[in-house]
Amino acid sequence: MTTSFTMFPTAAGMLPHTMLDTVFGVLHRLYDQFLFAWMLFITGCRKRLRALLQDDSGIGTIELVLILVVLIALVLIFKDRIKALLNDIFDQIESSASSVY
Repeated sequence: MTTSFTMFPTAAGMLPHTMLDTVFGVLHRLYDQFLFAWMLFITGCRKRLRALLQDDSGIGTIELVLILVVLIALVLIFKDRIKALLNDIFDQIESSASSVY
């Protein structure tokens, strides 16, 4: 049984070897170009990731404000517990200080 390619029909219904060599050559070049482009993409991603991880520009204003907002919110939420804890700590300090004198 012989197979023929309908995309490149010839008089005999089969592709000549020269045409197949040309098609496979084009496909091989396209594959090589794809691999090269993919390699460049991966290399670029690695460089950007390395630069991002090595960036030591410090904390920006927005980050600092967000941290302060979170801390203030936590203090407001746990205000009563913090107040009780600090009162207990100062009472213990006072009793220990009075025993020293």
